Amino acid sequence: MHHKFWAAEMDPATPALNIHGHWPDDALREVENFINHALLQNHEVIKIIHGHGAGVLKNALANRLKTAPHVAAFQDSNVSHESGAVTYILLT
Repeated sequence: MHHKFWAAEMDPATPALNIHGHWPDDALREVENFINHALLQNHEVIKIIHGHGAGVLKNALANRLKTAPHVAAFQDSNVSHESGAVTYILLT
């Protein structure tokens, strides 16, 4: 699975959603809609930009993704300027 994350990190066309600055509940609804849309478009990996901040959005996202249907795996970006601010999600 790791090669799919790496490929997505290197591909500027990876579908992305920026939730930086949103309230957690609103952000999670947007992420769920984005995942559903990505599934309909047959995307394997998507990118969620949540920013660094205090980690509130990152933690809320991680907690939701742990039990989300259609999410096979997720991880922080390995790209230095995205590390801690971007999560990649592998869809089933």
